[in-house]
Amino acid sequence: MATSDLAGKAVLITGASSGIGAAAAAGFAEAGARVAGGARRVERIDADLALPLDVTDEESSAAFVVRAATDR
Repeated sequence: MATSDLAGKAVLITGASSGIGAAAAAGFAEAGARVAGGARRVERIDADLALPLDVTDEESSAAFVVRAATDR
């Protein structure tokens, strides 16, 4: 994928602090996307926007989506 393939696009990644989530966040960023990453360990997220997220909690998940959509 060329670096500019996703320029101007936004991507939401859950589990962005490690493993597959962290790798996905890095790959999308390398492809030019703006990445909003969410995880319980926010300090470990390498993304344009690092947000707290617990996918087992409905309120946390909803807040993640709202903040990712509105924070620029």
